[in-house]
Amino acid sequence: MEANGAGNTADYLELARSVNTPETVTATAVPRIFRHSNQASATQTQQVINAIYAQLLVVPQDNVPEEFRLLHWEQKLLTGKCTVRDFVKALAKSEVYQQRFVRHYPNPKVVECLYRHLLGRTASGIEVHQMTQMLTEKGLSAVVDAIVDGVEYNRFFGEMVVPYPKENNG
Repeated sequence: MEANGAGNTADYLELARSVNTPETVTATAVPRIFRHSNQASATQTQQVINAIYAQLLVVPQDNVPEEFRLLHWEQKLLTGKCTVRDFVKALAKSEVYQQRFVRHYPNPKVVECLYRHLLGRTASGIEVHQMTQMLTEKGLSAVVDAIVDGVEYNRFFGEMVVPYPKENNG
C-alpha cells in the first residue's frame, strides 16, 4: 500500500516539475541567454517574448500555445513600453501561470516552481519556508514581486535579460 502512495506522490510532483526535459537539455548544455534592447527588431523581440514563455510556462519556445499568450504585454514589449522584467512579473502573476503552477499544488511546490522559473535555480529549504509563509499571508503577487525585485534577480537578469536555468538540472 505504501508503494502506491509513494508512486502517487512522485506522479503528483512530476506534474509540476519545471525543469527542462532530457530531450531538450543535456548534461553539458549551456542555456541560451536572451537579452532585449529597445533597438531590437520585431523578430528579435518576438524571440525574447517566446523565451519568456518557454522559461516561465515550460513550453517549447517555437510553439507557444496561443491561449497562453499575454498579447497586451507582448505589444508593450514590442513598442518599448515595458521591460523584460515587467513582462516576467506580469506572466508570473497571470491567470495562465496560476492555472499551470499555482491552483493545483501546495504552496511549497508553488514556491519551488517560482524559484525555478524566475531565478533559474532550486530554492533552498529556508527560502521555501519563508516564501511559503509569504504566499500564505500576502499572496502570489507579493512573492513574485519579492523574487523579481530582489538582489539575485537584478544581479543575473536586470531589466532586459530573460531568466534562464543557472544550474544543471539533469
